[in-house]
Amino acid sequence: RLVRRYERVDLAADSESFSPTGDGQADTLRFRSGTGSSAGLLRWQLDIRDAEKRIVRTLAGTGALPSELAWDGLDDNRQPLPDGFYACQTSLFYESGNHPVSRQVFVEIDKTPATVAVTPAYLEFSPNGDGKRDTIAFDHGTKGQAGDAVRVVIADRLGNPVLTRDWKLREFPARFEWNGLDAAGQALPEGRYTYRVETTDKVGNKSRVAVSDILLKTGLEKVALEGDRGAISPGLPGETRRLVLLPTVTSTNRIEKFEIGRA
Repeated sequence: RLVRRYERVDLAADSESFSPTGDGQADTLRFRSGTGSSAGLLRWQLDIRDAEKRIVRTLAGTGALPSELAWDGLDDNRQPLPDGFYACQTSLFYESGNHPVSRQVFVEIDKTPATVAVTPAYLEFSPNGDGKRDTIAFDHGTKGQAGDAVRVVIADRLGNPVLTRDWKLREFPARFEWNGLDAAGQALPEGRYTYRVETTDKVGNKSRVAVSDILLKTGLEKVALEGDRGAISPGLPGETRRLVLLPTVTSTNRIEKFEIGRA
């Protein structure tokens, strides 16, 4: 039998990357295949190779080439493959002996979300304009791809967002300062708030980290000092030679230190 036509095969992936984590989002990668003719086609084979050029998964069959094939990110032993880039290539085998091979298509398994570490300067601040802890700062350490999405959410004690900011990871600041205002620039009431950082990468991997129990106080604390008598006589015997001081404050919560001195 004389065969004058040399068949071809095409291969394309529906995405450059996917995340086979089982969360129902981007868990599989679909390949589209096509050939000029299926006449005399004995079998077809899609080989997937790792960075070391080892075949880690083969999808194969006989007869006509399916128009679409799906890969679940597992190897031939049904074990999950690690993050990384993989080369995919389709081969056809005809009874004529023709053996067309597609171009290689490179895809990425990405199961790891961007991560952000958050370190607050402190957990209590008082945006009342007295120049002492009028803002609260959060330092960030990041790991991920430049295009990953990052969102900062500040929520009240009921979980309602009061302020939201969005960046790409490449633009995300190493430090974020909050002045106690909401998204409309209005002062928020005293209470406890949560600072949350959420990330989403291009295939839907997500991460979240939060700092809770942030205390926002708007009032100035007041302190008073009284004595148990108006005058003392240190050189005389009896109770008049000593003075008992009675300090009072509007709140004793988180007092760092106190001092009593002469006016």
